[in-house]
Amino acid sequence: MNFGNRLACARAVEEARRMRKNAKKLEGWGRPVIDLMKVLAAQVILWHHFCRYGPMANTLHEQGQDWVAWFAQNGRYAVQVFLVISGLLAMLRIQRWLADGAQGQVLIRASVRRCWRIAVPYWWMLVAALAAAWFARSTLADPDTPAQASLTQVLVHIFFLQDVLQQPALSTGVWYAAIDLQLHLGFTALALALCWMLRDRSAHWKALVWHLMGGTLWLGLIAGVLVFGRNVELETWALYFFGPFCLGALMVWCAGFTPGLRQMSWVLLLLVCLGALTMQWSVEIAVAFCVAFALTGAAVPINRLDGIAIDVKQLRAQGSSIITSRLSQHSYCLFLFHYPVILVVGSVIEAYFPGDVMAAAVGLGCAWCIAMVLAAWITGRLEPTIRG
Repeated sequence: MNFGNRLACARAVEEARRMRKNAKKLEGWGRPVIDLMKVLAAQVILWHHFCRYGPMANTLHEQGQDWVAWFAQNGRYAVQVFLVISGLLAMLRIQRWLADGAQGQVLIRASVRRCWRIAVPYWWMLVAALAAAWFARSTLADPDTPAQASLTQVLVHIFFLQDVLQQPALSTGVWYAAIDLQLHLGFTALALALCWMLRDRSAHWKALVWHLMGGTLWLGLIAGVLVFGRNVELETWALYFFGPFCLGALMVWCAGFTPGLRQMSWVLLLLVCLGALTMQWSVEIAVAFCVAFALTGAAVPINRLDGIAIDVKQLRAQGSSIITSRLSQHSYCLFLFHYPVILVVGSVIEAYFPGDVMAAAVGLGCAWCIAMVLAAWITGRLEPTIRG
C-alpha cells in the first residue's frame, strides 16, 4: 500500500471515529425542552378527553364551566407537539444510522424495535379499553361508552387498521398510534430506498443522501400544509400529518448549515408557514410551527461534517430534571390508558352521585391521579419487554 492509500485509510478511520463520537452526543439531544413539551402536551390531551367524554364531563358542561369547554374544544391541538417531535427524533435516528455506516440491516432492526415499542403498550391498552367499556356498560347507559366490540373490530385494531377500514374506535388514542406507525414505516422506507444508493458508503454519497432526504422533506412539508393537511378524507392516512412530521425532521436537517444558511432555511420555513396560513387559517399548522421554532430557539449546532448537513443540535440546557424525564417516558402510556380510566371512574361517580358538580370535579381529579400512577406502573412493567 502506497503512502497516498495509507493516508486515505487513516483519514477514513479518523472520520469514522469522529462520526461515532458525534452520534453518541445524540443520545441526550433535546431532553430538557422535548421532555417538557411531551409532558405538557400529554396533560393537555388527557384533559381534553376528560372534559369531552363521559358523564362527569357532561355534568360540568351543563353547569357552564368555562375551563371544561376550553379543554374540550382546544385541547386536541396539542397532538401537533407529538407529531413535530416524532419527525425530529426520526431524523436524528437517521443521522445516527448514517454516522454508524448506513447499513440497511441496522436500520431494519431499529425500525422493528420502534414498531414493537409502539405496539406492545397499544395492545395492552386494547385489553384495558375492552374491560373498561364492559364495566361502564354494565354500570350505566352513556352515549360516550363504546358498544360491545365485534371480533372483526378487535382484529382490525390489533393491526392498526381501524380507521382505514372505518371501524368504530375502541379508545380515544388508537388513531394516533396508527398514524405514528404509518409515519415511522414510511420514513424508514424512504431511508432504505436511499440506502440502496449508498453503493460505496463514502462521505460524498452520505452527504448526497442527506441532501436528498432534506429535499424530500421540503416537498413533504409544502404538500402537507398546502394539500394533504387540508383534505379531511386523508385523516386516516399519514399523508394528512406530513406537514408537522416533516417540519420536525427539517429542524434537524437545517441545523447542519453555517449560521447564515441555517437562518435562511428557518426564514424559508417561516415563509412556508405564513403562506399556508394566508391561504387558509389553520390552528394545527400554527401550533406545529410554534413548536418547531421553540425547539430551534433552544438549540444550537454542535458539529459539522466537512460542511455537509449531517449535523445534530444540542440544547443549551445541560439535561432535564429527573421528574420531567420520567414523566416524559410515561407520556405514551398516559396517552393510551387515560381513556379506560375515565370510563371506569366516570361510571362509578355517575352511579353514586348523578349530576353532582362537586363529585364530578373530584372524580376528574381522582381519574387524573389514577391515570398518572397507572401510566408510570405500566411503563415500568413493559419497559423490559419493549426494550428487549
